[in-house]
Amino acid sequence: MKFNFNWKTILATVLMVVGVAVALSVDVGIVTISAIVSIVIGASVGISEAMKKTSLTGWKKYVFLISIVASSVLFAMSSYTEQTVLSIVSAIVLLLSVIFGIAVDKVKKD
Repeated sequence: MKFNFNWKTILATVLMVVGVAVALSVDVGIVTISAIVSIVIGASVGISEAMKKTSLTGWKKYVFLISIVASSVLFAMSSYTEQTVLSIVSAIVLLLSVIFGIAVDKVKKD
C-alpha cells in the first residue's frame, strides 16, 4: 500500500472529511458516498495512466485535461449518453482532420 504523507495527503483528507460531513448532514447515504468516491478514484487513475502515455507537456497538457474533463462533466450532467458524446468527439476529430489536411496541402503548394 502506497502512502506518501505530504501536503496533498493532508488536503485530500481534509476535503474528504468535509465532503462526508456535508453529505451526512443532508441525508446522503453511505452507499451513495462510497459510489461517488469509487467513480472519482477510478476516473482519476484512468486519467493519470492515460496522461503518462502521451507526449503532451507544459500548458498544453493542462489545457487538454481541463477542456476534456470539463466538457465530459457538462455532457454527463446534460444527460447525454456515452455513445452520443463519442459521436460528437468523432465528428470533431474528422472535421479538424479535414481542415488541417486542407491547410497543409495549401502550404505545400505555396
